[in-house]
Amino acid sequence: MNEGRCSLIQSISLTLLGILWLTQALINNDFIAMIIGLSLVLGGASLTLTIRMVSDTKAKRYVEIALLPASLGIIVYGYAASGALILMIIASLIAACLILGFILSYLLPEIRGEI
Repeated sequence: MNEGRCSLIQSISLTLLGILWLTQALINNDFIAMIIGLSLVLGGASLTLTIRMVSDTKAKRYVEIALLPASLGIIVYGYAASGALILMIIASLIAACLILGFILSYLLPEIRGEI
C-alpha cells in the first residue's frame, strides 16, 4: 500500500472514530466522551489538511495552526468543567508532546550543524 493511501486511511479513520465517539456521547449524555470525540474530529481535520491539501495558502496554514490549540483547549475545558482525571492526563500528554516537538525542532538543526 502506498504512503498516500495509508495517510488518507488514517485521517478518515481518525475523523470517523471522533464522529462515532461524539454520536455515542450525545446519545448517552456522556460529557467526557463528547470532549474526546470532538477533539478527535478536530485532530482528523488537522491531519487531513496537513497531509491531503497541497495548496500553500495562508488561510490553510492558519486553520492548521488554529485546530491544534482548539483541540487542546477543548480537552482543558472538559477537564475544568468535569474534573475528570483522564482529561487531565490527556491534556498533559499533548502539552508534553508539543513542548518536546518545539524543543527538538530548535535543537536538532543545531546538533546537525555542529557535527
